[in-house]
Amino acid sequence: KQSMIAQLNVIIAHLYKDGLDKFGGMNIYTREEAREKIVKGRATDKETFDFVESLLKENISKLPKKQSVNESETSMLKQGFGAALLAQLYFNAKPYIGQEMWAECAKICEDIIAGVYGPYQLGKQWNSAFKWDNYTCGEILGGIPSNETYSGTVGAHWPKWTHYNTNQY
Repeated sequence: KQSMIAQLNVIIAHLYKDGLDKFGGMNIYTREEAREKIVKGRATDKETFDFVESLLKENISKLPKKQSVNESETSMLKQGFGAALLAQLYFNAKPYIGQEMWAECAKICEDIIAGVYGPYQLGKQWNSAFKWDNYTCGEILGGIPSNETYSGTVGAHWPKWTHYNTNQY
């Protein structure tokens, strides 16, 4: 249960980070405020940044750690994914909040490479992350489980580019 709640919190942080990237400060709601249907005004960029940072810092350690390099990345969010989000947040801190956080970003990236969040490594070939079996590629930090993960012919332009029976293979 704790891992599932942590995954949901990391997804919330991801959505708020994307909102911060596109719009700046966002209306920040906790579960209690949403349940009470409290209407809040827009938060500042700094408040939104701090909210995303706190969600990630509180929940990364509660996510499961990747156990092996070729472990499938399609079933749940793992620590490496949360850490990569935090690194992205710090990488963009200057435009978000006017404060450089390069050292914090670099530390997280070094920790990912060192295996602090589980074993990750570059794929055997330059295109390993884009191949049909990419969910076992050691450089994938997070995958999204869905039927389209395996069929790949329903969305976007795939039906126009591939044989109608591609999802069989």
